[in-house]
Amino acid sequence: MPPNAIILMEKEETKLPVVSYSKVTTYKDCPKKYKFAYIDKLPRVDKHYTIFGSFCHEVLEKFHKHYLEEKETLPFVDVMQQSFKQARENWKEKITKDQLTEAYAIMLKYLMLVTEQSKEEAPDILSVEKKIWIPIEDEFIFYGFIDRVQRDKDGMLHVGDYKTTKDPKYLKDRTQLLLYGYALLVEDDKLKTLRSSYILLKHDLKPMIAEHDVSELIEAKDKFVESWRKIKNDKLFRPTPIFWKCNMCDYVNHCKEGQKLIFSNKKTYGKISW
Repeated sequence: MPPNAIILMEKEETKLPVVSYSKVTTYKDCPKKYKFAYIDKLPRVDKHYTIFGSFCHEVLEKFHKHYLEEKETLPFVDVMQQSFKQARENWKEKITKDQLTEAYAIMLKYLMLVTEQSKEEAPDILSVEKKIWIPIEDEFIFYGFIDRVQRDKDGMLHVGDYKTTKDPKYLKDRTQLLLYGYALLVEDDKLKTLRSSYILLKHDLKPMIAEHDVSELIEAKDKFVESWRKIKNDKLFRPTPIFWKCNMCDYVNHCKEGQKLIFSNKKTYGKISW
């Protein structure tokens, strides 16, 4: 590992490009979508599911931060109530009543889970929304936030990512968690194994857990570097239209290929709505 990779930059001043996991996955979805988002910098359209996910993330971030930062702590139920109210105020212009009701039910289950854990069972939460900002291969800064980092009772470091996905089958790819694990490896080169989990908020908080050795973290980083090099060398950003992706794309109103595909499907199958 090169010495400069050890540096975790606090100041976001760099001549290197800043690359997040979502930046690369946007390109994989469609190079033209990447161009609209990160080169043309067109505004994104808020979707109901992204609003709901962001709201739930904020509640849980506030809940755990209280116990990480406050010297005088309150009972779990009071902190959860306070966290929910603060997040609701921040999102009041966008979140719906139905979403608030669903989120409230999720947070009650989360609260029950935390309350029922004994001291022997409860993990040691080390950080929430942990910022990642590390140079990789002298080519770019890898940037992101880890929802939760904890030390499990067996001593293993564990990165967790909250998901509000309806169908867990879309969560087979653990690249994001592996990359976060690589960032933790940069912080601590003595790290040998890592546990990761997707925490399914809409499925009774069931975690999808896996364990990884260091070689998996490095492999994920190497593939991520390859993906970035492909993006960096692309001059055309050709669209790769797929109906369901185009129908959900934030930038379809700017994309003639996407509009053509959606229009042709509507002519064939009639009115389409998701």
